[in-house]
Amino acid sequence: MVRIGKNLLTNPFATSRSSLTCTYKCGNACADDAPNEFSDNQYFGDVAKEAFSQRAFSRRAALKVTGASALAVGGGAVLAACSSDDSGSAAGGSDASGTAAAGDGSKDESPEGMRFEAVKPNTEDAVVIPDGYEQNVLIRWGDPIHEGGPEFDFDKQTPENQLKQFGFNNDFAGLIKAEDGTLLYVCSHEYTTEPMMFRAYKKEDATKEQVDIGLAAHGQTILAVEEDDKGFLKPILSDKRNRRITGFTEFTVDGPAAGHDLLKTKADPTGMKVEGTLNNCSGGVTPWGTYLSGEENVDQYFGNVGKLKDEDAVKKLKRYSVKNEELSDRAWEKYYDRFDVSKEPNEPNRFFWLVEI
Repeated sequence: MVRIGKNLLTNPFATSRSSLTCTYKCGNACADDAPNEFSDNQYFGDVAKEAFSQRAFSRRAALKVTGASALAVGGGAVLAACSSDDSGSAAGGSDASGTAAAGDGSKDESPEGMRFEAVKPNTEDAVVIPDGYEQNVLIRWGDPIHEGGPEFDFDKQTPENQLKQFGFNNDFAGLIKAEDGTLLYVCSHEYTTEPMMFRAYKKEDATKEQVDIGLAAHGQTILAVEEDDKGFLKPILSDKRNRRITGFTEFTVDGPAAGHDLLKTKADPTGMKVEGTLNNCSGGVTPWGTYLSGEENVDQYFGNVGKLKDEDAVKKLKRYSVKNEELSDRAWEKYYDRFDVSKEPNEPNRFFWLVEI
């Protein structure tokens, strides 16, 4: 196993990410100042920077807390660690025996399957994997998740089809072993990139069908899987547990916020229900067999702040960085009042949650 120092807390922000990704993944959040101007709490980035500069956490302890590796289903891995210096050098490496140096003179035994030479940075438009490894596609955007489900046709996509197909832009992926021993693959669909999904897309001209496809392409996929002859995972399309969770799926609010006035909308005057889940990023599986998914950057989905006359409501929305004065980049508010904050100022409160499935 190789740990690569990224200096995530100390380096100035720099990226090769496309502007299209920045727009649709997070609403260009990195270009904004911190939105919460109404709290005296210290900024977490400063807290973390101070802790690392004082070496309050050892590198190894930090890795144990945050998880040293994120295993990509199918046999690959992404490994990263924070370094407390500015050298940008790798925090450790592996020797021929598969032992990883922790960077402090000690060594950790690499897990089975993780003993490889790190792939060198490159600009290839391809998935580049270590020597001796293979990679395979489990499922792609638009692939059916049910036996006999609709096959994907880019130019004939419909909301009804997307509800029965694998969603867009994956983030967290994990495996849960069901009681009968079947592996259930769980995967979040963080966001949609409409200009890549529809030809000649313009938000001003977005149709209701395009909006509904976008909502249906968000959320999660639950998919039963099994190993093929080569050891790769493949879908079990006949399994009745396969399902899509989308921007239309109803969730129940639990905990002390349930029923709060700030969660009440025209669609749900009880404050006990939420329609859909959006921008699901990091996640995890629990020991009791459920799937946790965290919502982020949900501010970008709302529009018409400029039409909202309630100054107190505008101030509260600013803490979320809800800032689209008029039309949002996906234009969902053209067809759904819940994304128009001038009509439903409480709707953003029903997101930015940790959801359990």
